[in-house]
Amino acid sequence: MAPRPETTVRTHGEGPHHQRSRRPDPDGGSCVACAPKGYTGCTETAKAALKGCQGASIPAVPYPLTSPPSRSLPPPGRQNVFSGSETSGPSSPFPLGGAVAFAGSRHGSPFPVAPVVRAVLSAGGSVRVGCAPGVDAAVRSCCPSAGVVRASSFPGPPRARLAARTRAVVAGASALCVFPPAGGSLGPGSSLAVRCALARGLPVWCAGTRPSVPAPWSPLRLAGVPGFVCLPAPSLF
Repeated sequence: MAPRPETTVRTHGEGPHHQRSRRPDPDGGSCVACAPKGYTGCTETAKAALKGCQGASIPAVPYPLTSPPSRSLPPPGRQNVFSGSETSGPSSPFPLGGAVAFAGSRHGSPFPVAPVVRAVLSAGGSVRVGCAPGVDAAVRSCCPSAGVVRASSFPGPPRARLAARTRAVVAGASALCVFPPAGGSLGPGSSLAVRCALARGLPVWCAGTRPSVPAPWSPLRLAGVPGFVCLPAPSLF
């Protein structure tokens, strides 16, 4: 009977004995140089003197002849918060389902407010906002059910009433979203809102570039709007 033909798999190492076959060798073993490569058919394992085989055969190792499957890429969509990925909905690290306060420039913002407001409402959350023009007005226009805190409800001079309004908006919320003006720098009212929220341990998300308020900010795209988020450290108690 004619010998079975051999099919060459791959060549590696040095010397003619390193041309491997899919057929197991007569000794049923694999050489030390070949077993880690995934080839169990070294035809020269019994020849101890050949260079590269370490002088002896070892028990056969059932390595597959095919390459290991490559790691699949993560599905498009939501990814880890630190990658700056799209996150909105049930798996979002930012709590959209609670009472979310909105603050921002009285001159408006180049970042759209409506997608974030819709994401909050879709998650079953509620909206809190002030009575100022600009971002506050945009939030009120796309969410008629928003809880509006008015500066006229507080005593004192105008500046003190505005500050009290900002604190009250944040005090009744479980998270804060901020929309800066075109330049990206937060005004005094928005900065006050961020500081109050951070002091209360609330998650804060700010559209656009990294805020100047010192905090461990991480990139997060919320409802399609780019921004940065600061999440409070989990409590141990």
